[in-house]
Amino acid sequence: MFSHEVEDQKKLICAALVIEKGQSLKEDDVKKYAAANLAKYKNPHLYVFLDQLPRTANGKVKRNQLRSACGF
Repeated sequence: MFSHEVEDQKKLICAALVIEKGQSLKEDDVKKYAAANLAKYKNPHLYVFLDQLPRTANGKVKRNQLRSACGF
């Protein structure tokens, strides 16, 4: 999950999700789960579904590319 400050004291949260092959997941299901298990201010505003997380040669997640995928 990433946040992006849009105004003073206001941030938008983006969740990047990778779904295993053969599995299905709908954005509405993720939203319902987040609403039931996270505080309201922690709920993502945007969900991005990816085939895989962008990684470096060492296997670390490329956070800048994830931010770009979220539009931040």
